Amino acid sequence: MPHRLVSRRWTLAGAAGTLLLPATAVGAARPTATPSQTEGPFYPTGTARPSDRDADLLILSNRPGRATGDTIYVKGRVSTLDGAAVSGAEVHIWQANAKGVYNHPSDGNDPTFQGFGAVTTDAQGRYRFRTLQPAGYGSMFFRRPPHIHFKVLIRGRPVLTTQMYFADGEGNDRDGILNGVDSAAARAALIVPFRPSPAIEPDSRSGTFDIVISAPA
Repeated sequence: MPHRLVSRRWTLAGAAGTLLLPATAVGAARPTATPSQTEGPFYPTGTARPSDRDADLLILSNRPGRATGDTIYVKGRVSTLDGAAVSGAEVHIWQANAKGVYNHPSDGNDPTFQGFGAVTTDAQGRYRFRTLQPAGYGSMFFRRPPHIHFKVLIRGRPVLTTQMYFADGEGNDRDGILNGVDSAAARAALIVPFRPSPAIEPDSRSGTFDIVISAPA
């Protein structure tokens, strides 16, 4: 058999063998850490933090009714770079209301909207919030697209502060904070599509924002 034909057959056999190997054998893609983002001026601390701070930001324990705005559910999983679930982590969110106003002494007040929520991840690292679609805000000189702030704490110590953006959010392509992330893949990890979720609640939408931290505290 000619040497050239033998070499070619061995080359093809080797390539086929590689294709048949499981992903772990040839090296699966390693997750990248969720990019950090600025905390911004409205993180509610001290007197700015509401006494009602559970996972449902639409209902206040001391008021009837619910906040005005379109209902959304934000859920996800907190994990490490090796894919391990981070259970028992605190996940904080805070955001503007449907008019682009934060519940904060430096911005304004919506007495019907909680504006801040905190949950603890379960054994699989999962969390979920019920909230409303925030509006963008600002002026023609500096305008932010709709977003939700996140902070992850482990044993009370912050390990990540970031922001989640909406795939259909107007102004994502012009936002300096979002586009300050230098990797397109990292930016994409902060942008979440929301889809109708009538099985959860009529007229609601739901999105999944998975958070990968570089290392637990």
